[in-house]
Amino acid sequence: MTDMSSLLKGLKFHLFIVGIDKSKHKTRYAEKAQNPYELGFTFLFERLLYFLEMKNEVQMPVVAESRGRNEDIELEAAFYKLLNKGTYYNGASRFNKLSCRLIFCDKKQNITGLQLADLCAHPSARHVLKPEQPNQAYEIIKSFIFDEGVVKGWKIFP
Repeated sequence: MTDMSSLLKGLKFHLFIVGIDKSKHKTRYAEKAQNPYELGFTFLFERLLYFLEMKNEVQMPVVAESRGRNEDIELEAAFYKLLNKGTYYNGASRFNKLSCRLIFCDKKQNITGLQLADLCAHPSARHVLKPEQPNQAYEIIKSFIFDEGVVKGWKIFP
C-alpha cells in the first residue's frame, strides 16, 4: 500500500470513473434498460467532453483492454455511435469536434495506462459496493478523481 501511494503521488492524471450496477439497472428499467457499454460510454464521454473543452483539447486516444472479439466489436460500436450521434445532453456537433480513436490492447501487452486504470478500478468498485467498509486503496486514489467546475469525474448508476 505504501508503494502504491508513493507511485501515485509522483503521477499527474485525472481519474474518471463510471460504475453501472447491471443487475439494479436491469431490475429498475426492465426492457428499457440500455446496453451497459453504451450507457457507460455516454456517462464517461459526457464528462470527458466537458474536461477536453475546458482544457481546449480535441485529441484523445482511447485505449481499451481487449475482452474478446464479440465484446470488442460491441464496445467499438458503442464508441463510434456515441461520437457520431452524441448524447441527450451533448449533441453530435460537439463530439464531432473531437479527434478520438479507439485502440484495443491485450492485457499481456502490459500497457502502463491500463495497469493504472486497473489499480484504480478495483478499489473504486469496492467503495461503491461497500462504502462503509474501510478501503485504504480508495483513500489514496480518490484525490485523482476529476473535480473541477460543474461536471464531476464520478458517476454511479443507477
